[in-house]
Amino acid sequence: MDPAMSRAVLLALVLVATACSGGRSTRDAGTAAGRPAPTFRIAFLTDVKGYLEPCGCTSRPLGGVHRLGGMLERLARTGVPTVVVAAGDLFVREGGTEASAQQDSWQAETLVDVFGDLGVLAAVPGRMDRARGDAFLGALRSRSRFEWLGDPADSGLAMRRFLVHTVGGTKVAFVGVTDAFGATSEALVAQATADATAARAAGARMVVVLLRGDRRLARSVGQVRGVDFVVHGGLDGETPGAPTERGSSFVLEGGRQGQRVAMLDVYLRDASPFRDGSAYTRRLARERILDEVASRNAQLATWERDGTSEADLAEQRRAIAALRAEARGLDRPIDVTTGNVFVFDPIELAPGTPERADIARRMDAITQRVNDHNREAFAGLVPEPAPAGTPHYVGSEACASCHAAANGWWQRHPHGRAYATLTERHHEFDLQCVGCHVTGYGRPGGSTVTHNLDGALVNVGCESCHGPGSSHVAAPGQTPQTIRREVPETVCVSCHNHEHSDHFQYDTYRDRIVVPGHGLPIGGTP
Repeated sequence: MDPAMSRAVLLALVLVATACSGGRSTRDAGTAAGRPAPTFRIAFLTDVKGYLEPCGCTSRPLGGVHRLGGMLERLARTGVPTVVVAAGDLFVREGGTEASAQQDSWQAETLVDVFGDLGVLAAVPGRMDRARGDAFLGALRSRSRFEWLGDPADSGLAMRRFLVHTVGGTKVAFVGVTDAFGATSEALVAQATADATAARAAGARMVVVLLRGDRRLARSVGQVRGVDFVVHGGLDGETPGAPTERGSSFVLEGGRQGQRVAMLDVYLRDASPFRDGSAYTRRLARERILDEVASRNAQLATWERDGTSEADLAEQRRAIAALRAEARGLDRPIDVTTGNVFVFDPIELAPGTPERADIARRMDAITQRVNDHNREAFAGLVPEPAPAGTPHYVGSEACASCHAAANGWWQRHPHGRAYATLTERHHEFDLQCVGCHVTGYGRPGGSTVTHNLDGALVNVGCESCHGPGSSHVAAPGQTPQTIRREVPETVCVSCHNHEHSDHFQYDTYRDRIVVPGHGLPIGGTP
């Protein structure tokens, strides 16, 4: 069997087995059929990074606090006692500038308010939250309706080290550990050790560390006696990994930019160590095994063609059979009816997730406020003029008279309608968005957030790819060196990066835009 086909068949069998096993999927936020309700549930967020909503440019935009609110409402209806916590870089967007300070502040304040609306119990901030200074962080702290944890005693921010909260009749301690304030890893581990001990002395049955730091720090804190779970912020990983066992604790990841809310269902019965009963863990393990099976099948096919000895071929077949058996063994669900068990599931906040209406209105209000403010605040911001003797931007209409076929194609292409996707959502003056929806943004002789030659430079026009065109327009029979006929990948990926264009592949996309009338003769070939 072809190796790729072999992997596809195995994957199909695994998916069928998963469906039959009652394993909880990321599409089901409630307790899976066939699994009893947990003692309680912890919902957690990591590394939200100031994102109130997803960019919207990807094929399947994940995230949005309005969806998060809807998901938590759905969870509340299951009747499982639930507490919501957060850790990592939470409220401040990466890459903020002096120009975006007001916009960034309002968005951070809105996210703090939304956390209060969601009933967040506690949060541990990260380095990005502190990047604008302790005065700004203190202002966020003052307006919040949840506890802030992890602050050293001498910072003046009056943040607690830990708190003990009763959820589902069980006292659970949440300990804050963050590297945002410059403490060494050794000092933070010592802090976690002291706080876990104090929390146990205060009657905590379970200890959860909310941590912002690197993997080494998470591993070290996971080894601290008395810690059961470490919620790890600071990784900025796109897809959370499986729970990692460290000593008697487990390290958990929650994702990034508010794209997921991670669920930790806890079955707490006795003093025994926790066992991982997560379908998510088993699914990731299956995927690794299937990758290994595919690799070994490909190797086996090569060996068969090369005349490798029958003994080596037989050994390879035995190894493949053993891997398949291991994958089948992962289909069996873990018994959660005895001992202490947890089930971890990072649930995607995908399109179609129910939304919480009041939070959606709050988001619309801040979007409109930012848009209106930036329209006025940057009304006088004009682009730097192009240096003498160098071309400037003129807009795609200046190209149309000589390149009518290309212009007609461009007007029908998403590049030719890029600005409308902002105006429809009141983001046309959003400093985090506009640069990839206009031509020559921030460049000499180009555009700014408010100035675009009275509309000539809105959309991703000819000059976005081919360079400023004034010299070429002035002498149409000549093609100056400033005009690029072949557009390098580096030009495209400034906007078509993974965060904004997750399916982008330069060669594939290039083939889609080099068409008759645009790069190819009409009715002809290159």
